[in-house]
Amino acid sequence: MNDATVFSFYRAAGQRIAAARVLLTVAETLDATYLGGYGIECSLKAIILSFTPSPRRQEVVMESFRGQAAHNLDWLLFQTHSRGCNLPLELLKRIRRCIPIWYVDLRYQSGRLRAKDCRYVIETAEQIWSWTGKQIP
Repeated sequence: MNDATVFSFYRAAGQRIAAARVLLTVAETLDATYLGGYGIECSLKAIILSFTPSPRRQEVVMESFRGQAAHNLDWLLFQTHSRGCNLPLELLKRIRRCIPIWYVDLRYQSGRLRAKDCRYVIETAEQIWSWTGKQIP
């Protein structure tokens, strides 16, 4: 991983996933789910950037990673596919299953979510993060 822009998103994903795991141990399932989903988002952004020519990466960050769409997992999956990155089918299915569970507006909610859903999002985040680490140079 020799590109600082790609690595920063990859590293942020790992940090969010680690924090999600800690929050899960104290049953803070809403916050853990939010951070786990954010880990998925950052991993997908690292993949998108790694499949983007180096001179255009900063432009993609500034133009495409801002606003509501930039937090939409479906849109991010489309962006990975449009750049020629095909995620393994099982991983793609897992991320799609997370879409109704995780969304950026969780940050404005309070309370708890189902522990089962929380664990699923975090496990998916860990899987995409691990896969991403093997894909990016």
